[in-house]
Amino acid sequence: MIHKPRVLLFDEPTAALDPEAAKTVRDHLVDLINLERCTVLLCTHNLSEAERLCWRISIVQHGRTVAEGTPVELKASVAHAVRLTLRTVMPEHVQLVGSVAGVEDIATENGTITYRTDDASFVNPNVVRALVEAGADVMAVQLEALGLEDAYLHFMRNGTHGANIPGNPARAH
Repeated sequence: MIHKPRVLLFDEPTAALDPEAAKTVRDHLVDLINLERCTVLLCTHNLSEAERLCWRISIVQHGRTVAEGTPVELKASVAHAVRLTLRTVMPEHVQLVGSVAGVEDIATENGTITYRTDDASFVNPNVVRALVEAGADVMAVQLEALGLEDAYLHFMRNGTHGANIPGNPARAH
């Protein structure tokens, strides 16, 4: 790095390092990017590290890009987990929620109903409206924060090439 390269490629730079050494490497990468204005390509399976260091991420499967975008775009592009708290959860409430278009993977746990949806802004009001019309007391609706790992697993399991992410037009590979 003496000759101040414009582009550097790092493959798992913090793998097998203790936490202090890994932080030193990450800090050095940030300095390279911000102070030296160096472009850094980082290949890693450490998703929390990628989320902290990278402003753009490509998820690659079998040598092909299956999704690309900012960490925020990647996380927002997968289904949202929703936790619905009712005063009393009845079996008919669970059936009703499951019948709303866009609700997937419904489950109950400790007096709450959980489900996933690809379009929370459209689906959640329909779920709440149906429950209230059926006489249920809706206490809370919470979107669970999804991490980069959730997005990574979604794209790896679905393997859709050229994922439809804002700013990433679908493309054939």
